[in-house]
Amino acid sequence: MTTAFWITLFASTVGFVSGTVALTKYAASGSLLWLALSFTIFAIANLLYARILAHGLSQGAALSSISHLLLLVLVGTVMGERLTGDRVAAVVLAAVAIWLFSKPTGAS
Repeated sequence: MTTAFWITLFASTVGFVSGTVALTKYAASGSLLWLALSFTIFAIANLLYARILAHGLSQGAALSSISHLLLLVLVGTVMGERLTGDRVAAVVLAAVAIWLFSKPTGAS
């Protein structure tokens, strides 16, 4: 996988998280500006996600899901969420599973 792929994956993940934050702001304020912003962010993130899926549907979906999980765990930790030992183990095992899944198989 190329550097451009990883940058696209990261940008897509940040886009989905940012869109979720903007949608939460809309729910709290009722301002249509937040709603329009969230739709715009989600549209851009989905276009990036489509480029990821072009590299392989299952691999793209798996890598996207683990990047979402890791970023949201980080955001939750920064916001004061405390992870128990079993949840840390689950995140580590999920990351290892996706890493194994994303390795090239050598088969054509």
